[in-house]
Amino acid sequence: MTLDEMLAKIAAEDAQAAPPHSIESRVLREFDGPPKPVRSWIPAWTAAAAACVAAAAIALRQPPPVPAAERPFLPVPYTAPPATYERTSVVRMDVPVAALVAAGFEVHAPDAGGEIQADVLFGQDGRALAVRIVPDSERRISQ
Repeated sequence: MTLDEMLAKIAAEDAQAAPPHSIESRVLREFDGPPKPVRSWIPAWTAAAAACVAAAAIALRQPPPVPAAERPFLPVPYTAPPATYERTSVVRMDVPVAALVAAGFEVHAPDAGGEIQADVLFGQDGRALAVRIVPDSERRISQ
């Protein structure tokens, strides 16, 4: 069988496999007709995303913490208070109970060799100016 014969056979089979004329005319009418409106999903997706963000914000929103009655800073005896222009910083640290007692603070702890957690106010020159004992650390040391 030559190449021409094979191509003629394929063409004959292809002619038999062609779709009916009615289907072809329907397809051509679809292409020739007015374009159908295209739905835009962008507004729907935007609204859905906004709703999810709002729901997450409501679900994760916690009431503001109620401020506990904070203890005031107690000045370290025999230190001058900071000047109005002086920069200060507060550092939470473990302070030896013995150092607080030696500085003149009254600390009720069974172990004078232990440490207690406190907020220490430092002046610009690095001196400790005031101390505020963290309430939870007193319970921890008294146990």
